[in-house]
Amino acid sequence: RVGLSADRAAAQTAAEKHLNGANIATVESVVKKVLGGSAQLVRAGSDKKSDDVAEGDLDLLIDTPTNVTVPQTQAVLLALQVAFPGSEVDSHHPTVIRIFHDIGKDMDVVFRKTAFETKAYPREHFKNSSARHSIRCFKKLMLHSGLKVKGVEIEQVAIHFMQENPGWDADSLFAHLQKSSFQTKPLK
Repeated sequence: RVGLSADRAAAQTAAEKHLNGANIATVESVVKKVLGGSAQLVRAGSDKKSDDVAEGDLDLLIDTPTNVTVPQTQAVLLALQVAFPGSEVDSHHPTVIRIFHDIGKDMDVVFRKTAFETKAYPREHFKNSSARHSIRCFKKLMLHSGLKVKGVEIEQVAIHFMQENPGWDADSLFAHLQKSSFQTKPLK
């Protein structure tokens, strides 16, 4: 079994918590400005469940009373790029905006309701606790090495491995992730 366990967010300093809170408030302000005051920002993912890796990302769902259109998602993307000029803000999926911060937690901003069809991101692979555990442990290993890797990159490699190796287990997935090449940047 993979021997590393996930950190708790409690390891964050007060300054880090304040910065993350300010970043969330900025996202919420942008979302409400672009989509209207009835749009809500909801925390989700491992941070919400309190089983996140200390340097993991924040998952934020945009909940709207009506379906969001492609031009609206693009308007939110552009507004977030303006709001976070020192950060990399991009979209790897039509319903997800990713904000990579040099300081503070990275963020996945996800549109819950859309008026357009998308090819679903294969999240069913991550309902398996062994997959989640292996990925979380690999992220932890990278952090202990002083490196930051985009979670979506790790997930894509993991999905490909699981699809190609139907009999995979947590150890084989973790070993595969260790052998894989990722774009990394040093932690600040």
